[in-house]
Amino acid sequence: MINVSDRTIISFMINASANGIYAVSAKFSNILASIYQIFNMSWQESASIHINSEGKEEFFSGVLNNTYKIFFSICLLLMVGMPFVFNILIGKDYFDAKQYIPILLLSNVFSAVANVLGGIYIAKKDTKNVAKTTITSSILNIVINLVLIKFIGLYAAALSTLISCIFLYIYRLIGVKKYIKLNVEYNFIIISMIIYIISVSIYYINDFKLNIINLIICMVLVYIFNLNIIKKGVNKILKRRKKWKEY
Repeated sequence: MINVSDRTIISFMINASANGIYAVSAKFSNILASIYQIFNMSWQESASIHINSEGKEEFFSGVLNNTYKIFFSICLLLMVGMPFVFNILIGKDYFDAKQYIPILLLSNVFSAVANVLGGIYIAKKDTKNVAKTTITSSILNIVINLVLIKFIGLYAAALSTLISCIFLYIYRLIGVKKYIKLNVEYNFIIISMIIYIISVSIYYINDFKLNIINLIICMVLVYIFNLNIIKKGVNKILKRRKKWKEY
């Protein structure tokens, strides 16, 4: 819904050429949305199974925090890797699209965790609040876009998308408290945002050596962020292999 409104406003307020540039930016950021759709297929079922179970707080808190870590990690790697592949993949007419990608990538991170929270609403059969929060964030996106687009152009569309996705996440996070108490790792979110701002600053400087350093550091950080998730995944694989051998 947000992407559709962005493109409509861009076409109307700027021109079709600008819409094409924004569409290229959105294609890269929508990689995260595509990954989430795969995850969402099993998430809705899991949410419905665990919503009334013992230890539901721990389960849903773990899913929410791990979803943020994984999607932020993918977002960060895509962003720091973009300077090395963008010019190869995209024609010269669309080079301006590169500057909006970091903002739209981060938007999809918050969209993913907001959708995880939406899964809790659906598990509780509270589709009314899913619609309410979605429509409210979409209206916010349109308003911010219309107000800013004359002043900052396509940045208005990108920033309005980011702000509306963050708003949707916070709105739903507050709303689901009536169903479940979530232990959100706010410290990690703050640290990740600081890292992202620094990395984006290097991205916009666009110096080859700095980009390489940025890429290496972020790869190490992503490994550290997801070390526990990786260990759990490896242990599960080893346990399954052990069971198969026993059979």
